[in-house]
Parts: sequence; structure tokens; C-alpha cells
Amino acid sequence: MVHAHSPESMLRAARAKCTVVEHGGLAKPADRSWWDAAHAAATLSGAHQAILVGADGFVFDGSTAAIWIAENGSLFTVPAPPAIASVSRAFVLDAARAAGVVTHIEPVTWERF
Repeated sequence: MVHAHSPESMLRAARAKCTVVEHGGLAKPADRSWWDAAHAAATLSGAHQAILVGADGFVFDGSTAAIWIAENGSLFTVPAPPAIASVSRAFVLDAARAAGVVTHIEPVTWERF
């Protein structure tokens, strides 16, 4: 049985509230209009976040948030885009490591969600 606030139910809710958007580039540009448009489209469809997927099929960013997967007691995140890495991403990586949580930075496909 899955309880309403269990990690399993929260993960299912998170999957249901994401919109996958494909994009050819991996760097956050100074003009974030593409990211903003993806986020607006996700919001209109009832999602909380657009998951940005490159032409190669790998997740490279969220429209307004860093991407994380909690799996088997470890945290996984995708490599930062070649522009400025997220401050919150750095904070979570540091805090997780300080708490003894194993972290991984590696490419992730949408199917892994």
C-alpha cells in the first residue's frame, strides 16, 4: 500500500507534474525566453516544472529548478549546463555530502524518471 505522503506517492506525483520539452542547446543563454516559454507551457498543462531534454535524449535542466533523482539512498543530478551552475544545486550537493549522502553527477535520460 502506498500512503499519500510516502516517498513513492510523492515521486508519482512529481512524474505526473512534469512536462518534457526538447531543446537542441545545453547552455543557459542570457536570453532565457526559451526556458520561460517552456515553463509557461508546463504550467498551462498543470505541471510544476518543464524538464528540458536535449536532442540526444538526455535531461539537461529544469525550466526553473535543478534536476535531482533520489535513488537507493543516493542523490543524482545531471551535469551543469556550461553557463553558470545553479547556486541551489551547489548548496544541495554540499549539504548532502556533509550529511553523508552519496551524490552522483551523471547524464540522465527522461526514462530514468
